[in-house]
Amino acid sequence: MTQYLLSVVVEPSVYDIPQEEAQPQYEATGRFNDELRAEGAWVFAGGLGRIDEATTVDNTGADVVVTDGPYAETKECLGGFW
Repeated sequence: MTQYLLSVVVEPSVYDIPQEEAQPQYEATGRFNDELRAEGAWVFAGGLGRIDEATTVDNTGADVVVTDGPYAETKECLGGFW
């Protein structure tokens, strides 16, 4: 079966929208997720936090290195995925 990654690209200001204003979007996302599950197409999904709260984990060396960032100088960022 072919698998796809659906990316949610947002402007960082989307995190400042009051939850009650964003509720219709949450409900639409819930309906979409229910449809995916009903069709047996659901694999995994996740929402991501603010870009200014990001942490980078590098385990390519002998020790794991955890640092703040990345610090993006962009108008959009990855807000979530399916």
